[in-house]
Amino acid sequence: MTTSSPNADLSPSVDRIVVTETGFQLDDWHNRPKLKPSDLGVVKTQRRSYGVLILDGGQRVEDLTPWLQDVTAVEIGFDNAGDGRGFSLAKQLKALGYKGSIRASGGIHVDQFRHALQCGFDAVILTREAASRMPEQHWISTASRLGASYQSRLGLAN
Repeated sequence: MTTSSPNADLSPSVDRIVVTETGFQLDDWHNRPKLKPSDLGVVKTQRRSYGVLILDGGQRVEDLTPWLQDVTAVEIGFDNAGDGRGFSLAKQLKALGYKGSIRASGGIHVDQFRHALQCGFDAVILTREAASRMPEQHWISTASRLGASYQSRLGLAN
């Protein structure tokens, strides 16, 4: 669901707005159980597959490997826009064969959106307030420039 304003058609009961390459949408994960890495070894497979695994950028990906095939949703929190560990974590998860969805939350700005997508994130989660400060069209146009990195222009991209 795209909309010109983050408040127009989005449910007022959901304070989080999800931004994908196509625009704003409701946070369809807001009612799912939140799981910490320490929960993975003790919860049932069904809960792992329905829950959202909440990680921070300092998480060691190797510790998650035994359960990754059961996890379908990962949210990686960024403490601030200058902390790039979450980008590395998303790339490591994808390199290990993780097939589920990865979303970034916290201190992510529109100018980091393209890089987030390139690292394996499917979406960014914003507060309604943050979404109102940066219009949907800015996020969409940033995502549309995916192939234009300076590394690819120089022939350095993998």
